[in-house]
Amino acid sequence: MEVASENWFCFAPRHIMAELLHNFGVDVRLLIAQVVNFVFLFFLLRKFAYAPVLEMLRKRRQEIAEGIAMRAEAEKTLGEVEEIKERTAAEAQADALAVVGRAEETGARRKEEIVAEATARSEALVAEAKVRAEKEAEKIQGRVMAEAEALVREGIARVLRQLPQEQRDGELIRNALAAVRAEQRV
Repeated sequence: MEVASENWFCFAPRHIMAELLHNFGVDVRLLIAQVVNFVFLFFLLRKFAYAPVLEMLRKRRQEIAEGIAMRAEAEKTLGEVEEIKERTAAEAQADALAVVGRAEETGARRKEEIVAEATARSEALVAEAKVRAEKEAEKIQGRVMAEAEALVREGIARVLRQLPQEQRDGELIRNALAAVRAEQRV
């Protein structure tokens, strides 16, 4: 009894491990082949699919940052336009007050003309700035989408060109059969 109690912590003999793997339906050769296939596919995808996609995302982030900078510049320009509008309105009001000193009736008409002109000019400048900003944003978005599509197509084409047609078909068939077998076991 003491000998058995001392050896309880030892590892199981190899034939017991082999029997255990067999009972669970594990084929060691198939398991090793699957691991090798997975590692090969991992490195292949990493080199030919993930790297171009990550590069595309980096470029897209950069273009988005440039777009945001352009938007900030457009907002700054819009602020300047508002400032010009306020300055113009202030100048028009000062001019109108000077004219009122000479002739009240003439001054009132002139004030209305100047304010209307300043408003129209500032609204035209604001509208023009908004149109420019929208066009620039559309251009950037179109370029980003076109580049993203081209990079994805190129990446997929590179990966598919690497495998001969027979190997791709054979691989697809093996994967489909493995999926069917896995479903049958469940």
